[in-house]
Parts: sequence; structure tokens; C-alpha cells
Amino acid sequence: MTIGIIDFNPDQNPDRSQYVKRISALLPEGTAYKGVFFRDINNLDQYDAIILSGSKFFATQYQRDVRSGAELSGESADVDVAVKKIMGYKGPIFGICFGAQILAHIHGAELGRLPITEAGYLTHQLTEIGANDPVFSGLDQTFWGAQLHMNFVQTLLEDTDEKSDIIATRNGYIHAFRII
Repeated sequence: MTIGIIDFNPDQNPDRSQYVKRISALLPEGTAYKGVFFRDINNLDQYDAIILSGSKFFATQYQRDVRSGAELSGESADVDVAVKKIMGYKGPIFGICFGAQILAHIHGAELGRLPITEAGYLTHQLTEIGANDPVFSGLDQTFWGAQLHMNFVQTLLEDTDEKSDIIATRNGYIHAFRII
């Protein structure tokens, strides 16, 4: 099994793999992975699963730009090229922060902007579904998670072809979800 870690961080230090290293450290020992800069995505079909990283980009701005119908430019245009490639991927995808918000957008969810930036190790609440989720079930009902963001998933799309569940919340905002 090989996992592709899509790095959405545009500002890289000389060691361009800094975010990939942080994410890969969370994978089970022996899991093969490859870091891919979001502007360099080629063939995602070579991966058994992909992980989408966080970013300094604002997912709400990208969603607004896409929905405006205007020609995309700058960061939104770069993100859109990657999003179109991700949309064609048929395997499992795990999104972290910006990556999760982009996944929600792809599936028709509404994104929102927090009134203030949330930063630090903050508490989250598992939902009943989250407590039984195979990925999150090992966590306490209230758990700590690191974050630095201003965007969130406001609503998940109710679609007859897909099933979506809220896994965890913070202050009433969706912080973890799954879409099947």
C-alpha cells in the first residue's frame, strides 16, 4: 500500500517535505508514502489512498471564487487545478483542515468562516457516530486536537448518492466528518 500525501502549503522552506514528514509520522510503521506538492499532481491512481494537508489558503475564498463563475486566478486557480485532479480519484481520501474543507466543497457542502482564528491544542467533542467510527473511536468523548484555522465546514450536503456523517464538533462547528 502506498499513500500519496498532497501538500497544499505554498510557502516551503528549503526542505520542501516538512509537512509531508509531519503527516507521515502519523502513519503506521512501514506504510509507504510519497509527498506530492499540490501544483505538481500527475497521476493519483498510483496511490492506494491519499491525504490532503492543511494550508494557509482559505477554503471559503476558493469556494466563493468557484461559485462566482468568474475566471479563477492566483491561488484559487492553482488550487482548482489540483481539486479537479482529486475529483477524478476513486480511492479513499483523508483531509486535514484545509484538505477536509476542500473535500467537503467537492461534495457540495457549505463552508463558513469563524469569527476569530482558532489556534492551539483545543478540545473537540465526538458525536455518537464519531464514538463508533473506526478511525476516531479510540479517542475520548472530549479530545484535544491541534489547529490553526479560520474556516470550517458549515453544513454537509444531504445527497441521495452519498452518506455523510458528522464525527466531531467544536463549539457547534463541524470539525471532522466522513462522506461515503
